[in-house]
Parts: sequence; C-alpha cells; structure tokens
Amino acid sequence: METKEIEARFREKLEDRVDIKVAVYRDDHNVLCVSARSPCADIGQLVARVEATSITLSCNITQSHVDAAEMERRSYPEPVDAMLDEAVLKFVDLIESRAFLSKTTAPDGAVICSGWGPISAINDKNDKFEMMLAETYGSPIVEEKWLWSGKIDKSL
Repeated sequence: METKEIEARFREKLEDRVDIKVAVYRDDHNVLCVSARSPCADIGQLVARVEATSITLSCNITQSHVDAAEMERRSYPEPVDAMLDEAVLKFVDLIESRAFLSKTTAPDGAVICSGWGPISAINDKNDKFEMMLAETYGSPIVEEKWLWSGKIDKSL
C-alpha cells in the first residue's frame, strides 16, 4: 500500500471516530501529522505521525509506536490495516479517557519511564518493580498519571 493511501485511510478512520477538532499538517520531513490539543497543558498536543510502515503517537508525557512489522509478527493477515486500526484506537481511547498516561520519576527528577495504558490498568501495582526502582534510584519514586482532561491526583 502506498504512503498516500495509508495517510488517507488513517485520516478517514480517525475522522469517523472522533468529535474533536484535529489539525492536519506535514512536518519538516513531509510526514503527515494529525494532532489534537488536550485541555491538559501537561499533555499538550497528541500527535499522530503517519509513515508507510509505522505510526508514532506522541505528546509531552510519552510516545507510543505502532508498526506494520509488529503486526506481521503477530500474524495479522493485513498488517498495515492492523497498524492503522491500533493507532486510531490508541488515539481515540486517550481522547475518550479509556486510556491513561503515566510517568515515573526518580528522586533527582530524571524520568525513569513513561507509558500509555488502558484505563482498566490505572490502579495496577507491581510491588517487585516498585521495590527494584527504590533500590536502584532511591526514594521517593514519583508516579504520575493523566487522563486526557488532566492529571489524576489519586487512585480511581
């Protein structure tokens, strides 16, 4: 599938699923970008950068990559279609608060990790991982979470 067709299909699939205003433009490398501004300044803009074999979703907190090669490894019969569907789903899920963003920071302020997950996992804990982080980086380890609308100050 040609890049122009992939771009058009991404836009069409996204426009069918979201009711918010999105900006469409090309970056300095002529890659199609589709973005939506979050009401949360911490998140900033959610940008989907659509290329022939991968789509990168990014914002101020984290980024996520969806690529056709991974879909092929997962044995999807149409890897490009699967890539488009997964990227659109992640974009829409974040906007509609079915997904959240997280960032884990060391005591010195260095970001240890960041991520993107389903809302069903927002309160999941991994005691072994938390203990390993404290042993490696010291305490306190700060974990922050956001929905599209803003930072979450406590567990849901």
